[in-house]
Amino acid sequence: TQNFTFETYEFGDGFSSSYLNDVWIFDENNIWAVGYISPTDTIVNGTPIINPNITRWNGLNWELQPFSGTSSGIEGIWAFDTSLIYFASGNIIKYQSSIYENIVVPGNWTPGQSINKLWGSSENNIWGVGPNSTIVHHDGIAWSKITFDEGWRFDAITGSKQTGIAYASAINQQFNTIIVELKNNSATVIYNSANDPDNLSSFNLE
Repeated sequence: TQNFTFETYEFGDGFSSSYLNDVWIFDENNIWAVGYISPTDTIVNGTPIINPNITRWNGLNWELQPFSGTSSGIEGIWAFDTSLIYFASGNIIKYQSSIYENIVVPGNWTPGQSINKLWGSSENNIWGVGPNSTIVHHDGIAWSKITFDEGWRFDAITGSKQTGIAYASAINQQFNTIIVELKNNSATVIYNSANDPDNLSSFNLE
């Protein structure tokens, strides 16, 4: 019922495969997208961009951002507001007032662990998850790593802004799935397909 057209935008150097993993929409004139954008030898605001893994829509066109990411790209994004944005690229990248900062999360990291997806209810309650049972939390003061049974790959996370509780889903090598409730700096399995394959209900998260 709407009169609209689709437009295609291409990123990268034209020779390698570029892709986007996640997006954050502030409004129709301020959209951030992250992923792997192949090197373009681009200079943005005087800064050479080696791996331009962040691009932003300003209402008229897409602009590469003045941040050189990693060759593996950026997996996730979560924003508190336009001046405070977090990126998941195996580790945490914090963007605040036009400055990018790499955040080191302390803890005992095992091979294969990384932070790929983010969700938060406020700047004082941010969660990150990833492969090999990676769970991290920011309480507004410091980041911490949450111990969890290894062998699970977390691929998605969401939550309720009203309660501040996050929910993450994961899968293991046997293709069992779990949903984990994240609150008060702890992780609790609330659904396991191996034990309760038919006992799963859904509810609205806002």
